[in-house]
Amino acid sequence: MATPASPDLKRYRGAVIGAGGIARQSHLPALRGALGARVDVIALVDSATDVSPVDAIPLLSRPEQLHELAPLDFIDICTPTASHLELTLWGLEQGYHVVCEKPVALTRAEAGMIAAAARTNGRIVMPCHQYRHNPVWMKVKEWLASGAIGRWHLAEFSVHRSAADSGRVAEGTPWRGTSAAGRGGVLLDHGTHLVYQLLDVAGMPASVSAWTGRLRHARYEVEDTASLRFEYPGRLVTMFFTWAARARENRIRFVGDAGAIEWTGGELRLERAGAV
Repeated sequence: MATPASPDLKRYRGAVIGAGGIARQSHLPALRGALGARVDVIALVDSATDVSPVDAIPLLSRPEQLHELAPLDFIDICTPTASHLELTLWGLEQGYHVVCEKPVALTRAEAGMIAAAARTNGRIVMPCHQYRHNPVWMKVKEWLASGAIGRWHLAEFSVHRSAADSGRVAEGTPWRGTSAAGRGGVLLDHGTHLVYQLLDVAGMPASVSAWTGRLRHARYEVEDTASLRFEYPGRLVTMFFTWAARARENRIRFVGDAGAIEWTGGELRLERAGAV
């Protein structure tokens, strides 16, 4: 249940663009739940003809129609990756703040365009890097920063899935498996989160190497498996992502000279001197 807002706090009017799974399962429940005391979702925008409405939220077919519902403070972009840059720049040009699903930009040049547009229009762009705020990850960061396992020298990240998320369409190739809509495969879809998590605790690596390929899903136009190696002075980090696994599994492990941290199967463990 949303906490009642103070009458002195501003209420924000926003619109969600894209009515697929991530919008319905995550963004809309959050905006109308815990954030509902300060946020009004005034519209849902999606050009597909088979989109079902969400409660009493007006359903629009084009972002330009949002002008009819002014004033608007922000847009929340929940569309496939290929549209993120265009919609983000459009939103900034309209004077809206922008929340956008990851990845917002795919190249340094695209990121520069977004940063310049945000500065020009005096607006904020917030990528959905929600893993940063996961309570378990915050505890991992706390342990690393406090030296709970000494100086860590090895880290392993892995994500196993049996296929790309199907999104709103249950049959055929999911949009994440296409180059036109997804702009990349499992590395872009899952790797985005884990890479920024790594950078938060280790900074920029001295070198990066990678392997990508399709092991199981021949109809995909993008890789279904990726392996990365990040090298630092006295440290090595490996990442493995796949849509070719038999079961869903996530794992993060840090090894230090005084212990280890492991997060797997929904359980977080700190091991020091052989004791957990």
